[in-house]
Amino acid sequence: MAEKLTATDRENIQAYLSAMKALEAKEPEYNFADEASAEAWDAWNAECLATTNKYQDSIKRALLFSLGDMTGTAPQSVAAILSALIDADQLDGQASLFPPQNAAAQKEIVDTLSRTFGVIRQGSATNALSKIRSDRAKVDEITGIATIKSGNLKVSLRDFQSIAGFKTSTHKLLDALTRKFTETGAKSPFVTLPLDEYMELRGISDKKEARKQVNADLLTMYNTDLEFTEKRRGSDGGWFKMRICDAVGVVKRGNILFSFGSTYYSYLMRCTIMPYPKDAFRLDDRRNPNSYYLARRISEHKNMNAGKPNEDIISVETLLAACPYLPKYAEVKDTDRAFGRRIIEPFERDMNALSSFLSWEYCGKNGSPLPEHDLSMQDYETFAATRIHVFWTGEYPDQTKRLERKEARKRGVADSKKGGSGQQTFLQPLAAQGFSRGENP
Repeated sequence: MAEKLTATDRENIQAYLSAMKALEAKEPEYNFADEASAEAWDAWNAECLATTNKYQDSIKRALLFSLGDMTGTAPQSVAAILSALIDADQLDGQASLFPPQNAAAQKEIVDTLSRTFGVIRQGSATNALSKIRSDRAKVDEITGIATIKSGNLKVSLRDFQSIAGFKTSTHKLLDALTRKFTETGAKSPFVTLPLDEYMELRGISDKKEARKQVNADLLTMYNTDLEFTEKRRGSDGGWFKMRICDAVGVVKRGNILFSFGSTYYSYLMRCTIMPYPKDAFRLDDRRNPNSYYLARRISEHKNMNAGKPNEDIISVETLLAACPYLPKYAEVKDTDRAFGRRIIEPFERDMNALSSFLSWEYCGKNGSPLPEHDLSMQDYETFAATRIHVFWTGEYPDQTKRLERKEARKRGVADSKKGGSGQQTFLQPLAAQGFSRGENP
């Protein structure tokens, strides 16, 4: 294998592995509750990213050549692939491309987890992406590119006729990869997710069918471009275009290999970490087609409003907007007007399917009980104007430390404004990478 790569590629991979080993030796302690240590670790992580970007062309060529097609034989990890290619024994059996997170930082992440919840990085663009359906795409007959719009997000799917498109299984796989990325320290764009682990997470037993589904979903993600505008922490925002990933594969021994696009990776590193119920991945997409989307939207709402009185109260209207497999009000109004059978009953059915990690009830503003006559939801107007009160039955992670850090950051921003210094935004690290920024054309 290795002799088919150029001498420069071999030298670059050797240099890359040596550089990462040196970076491992100087990794700073990361205490999530200590802003100064977090900043030091962020600086160290930026150096890791810069090193990856420096050698990324050789790394990608090596990975793609090693994988060949999506069913070819290859070593079990990205690190092993590179090590095999340069015929060097430098990784000492390391199970991933980058050094494992130091014990203190790893403990901080583990402490935020529970038996029923994991964590996942998420932002406004990833949240919008998680709700799209490919069967609503508009296809350019000349280019073959399909486009889907969701709020400020535009999704473009290349070679649309040759891919399966975004389905619930695609969203679950992307979330599972992002979860693995988050829980293992988010140190590199490369993620290795064992197929058996993914099958266990999803509750899938047929390995042949699982591999087929994963291959189709990976191919969809590989052909996806994102465009979006985003405003964060008071910045004016801007227009961004990026790819979700730039290399994917499933090796015969059973690992899903995934490389986030470098700019998408930078975006994820600026996203907040959200607790996410593990059982959401096991929801039955056929019997309850909207349940996964409801679970994600409720999780986003709680994470966004942590510590506020409304963190567990969300409007029915908001949840309906997150359900891609429910008809819109206008569609039902203009046809049989069967709002109960076509909207209300399926909504309640798919909310009830979340019972392994939450229960719910209709409520009024601020969680107040509804009058008895409203509980029957006889008309659509009453239903759409109602709110949902969520009760988490799982071990929802304690958010105390996170809220304390948030308050500390607010005080820091107030102090910096008095001193005339600016706050770093998502736009700055992208600009530092030479990423193009401009107004939306």
